[in-house]
Amino acid sequence: MVLIGCDDEYGPMLYKTDPAGYYTGYNALAAGDKQIDATKYLEKKYKEKEEYTLDEAIKLCINALINSVNINFKSKHLSVGYVKKDSMFQYKTVEQIDEYLISIFEKD
Repeated sequence: MVLIGCDDEYGPMLYKTDPAGYYTGYNALAAGDKQIDATKYLEKKYKEKEEYTLDEAIKLCINALINSVNINFKSKHLSVGYVKKDSMFQYKTVEQIDEYLISIFEKD
């Protein structure tokens, strides 16, 4: 299970727990079938000292997914969710995800 939230003192927090209750904090994390490959990609590309905008962070995560499974996604195959300090968990629309994918593939 992946837990996300925002602490008043420390800012954004990201944890992964296992069934035994062991938990670890992360700056960037992937979960699922290709989690090792995606997490390696995130560890390589994520720069802790940088401030990421929401759009930059989403593009980084989509790129991690694309690079770990080696296929080109369509927006209907992805769900993008996020949480901000001042708001509840939200999803991006299919149209918004399309814009991210276009931006990523145009850059390549």
